[in-house]
Amino acid sequence: MNTIQVNAHFSDENVSDVIIDSLHTFWLELLAASNIGLNDSFFHLGADSITVLKLIFRIQQQFDIRLLYKDIFENPTINMQAHLIKCKNSSNCNSLNLTHYTTNTGKENEY
Repeated sequence: MNTIQVNAHFSDENVSDVIIDSLHTFWLELLAASNIGLNDSFFHLGADSITVLKLIFRIQQQFDIRLLYKDIFENPTINMQAHLIKCKNSSNCNSLNLTHYTTNTGKENEY
């Protein structure tokens, strides 16, 4: 399995609006938050292990890809998950490993 290290600050033009919109809708339905940004952490917004499983199920149904539980922990923002989905749908990428991300509070976090 290939692992790719990438910068967590992505250009949104590289990801389909359909992916971003779908993820945003999933998050709004699963979390008690009403204002969710592309770089907010799924876990800082209150996600628990059951919520992760529900998100994985919805992503797998919508995009016909296989995700692991750890994929959500390693990619805790909509932006990162969108790039993970795009990566898993491409022929040159098996895994996306992001170790640093910045929430929209400006704090850098490590997973």
